[in-house]
Amino acid sequence: MPSVTNKQVKPPFRVDLDSPITTWPGSSLQSLSAIFVHLEKMARRQNREAGSAWENENVVKLHEMLSGTHLMETGRRDGLRFRDLGRQIIETASAQVEVLENRAHEVQSLLLINDWPVAKRLWPPLQAECRTPLYELNFLEDLWGFDPSQMAANSRHRRQFVLIQTDVRMLLARQESLLDLSNTLERDLGCWITHFGRILRKLDEESQP
Repeated sequence: MPSVTNKQVKPPFRVDLDSPITTWPGSSLQSLSAIFVHLEKMARRQNREAGSAWENENVVKLHEMLSGTHLMETGRRDGLRFRDLGRQIIETASAQVEVLENRAHEVQSLLLINDWPVAKRLWPPLQAECRTPLYELNFLEDLWGFDPSQMAANSRHRRQFVLIQTDVRMLLARQESLLDLSNTLERDLGCWITHFGRILRKLDEESQP
C-alpha cells in the first residue's frame, strides 16, 4: 500500500506578513508613487469637471492612509506590519470595486438615453476609477510579494482591462451604436469588475493570520 506523504503548502506571499515595515520591499515604493500620481490626476480632472465628478471617499481614505504618517501607528513600538497595511489596502480596494459595480451599471444605463458627446464624457471618469484598485493591487503585489500563480492571474486581469479599454475607444470613435457600447460595459466591464472582487476576496482569505 503506497504511503501517503503530506506536501508542504508553499506560502502565497514572499514577505513575512507579521514583520514590521522598516523599508519598502522591491519596487513597492515605485508603485506607491504611481498611486499618488494617479490620485493627483483624478483630483485635477474632478476640479475641471466640477458637478459631474464621482465622489470617492475611499480615494481620500487611501491617500490619508498612505501619506506616510500612518506607517507608524500611535502606541505601537514596532510600527505597522505588512499584514496590517496590506489588509487595509484590500479593504479599500474591495470597497471601491463595490462602488464600481453600481457606477458601471449607472453609466451603462445613461448611455441608452443620451448621445455620443455625453458618452464621451461619461467614460473617462469611470475608466480612471477602474484604474484606482488596479494601482492598489500593483502596490500590494510589490508589498507582499505574490506567488507566481497569483502574479499570472493578476497579469491576465490587467490585460483584460486593456482589451476592454481598446474596445470602448473603438466604439466611441466609430459612433455607430450606443447600444453596443452599453452592452460592452454591461457584459465585459461588468464581468471584469465582478472578477476583481473575487481576486480581492481570495487575497483577503489567504492573508488571514
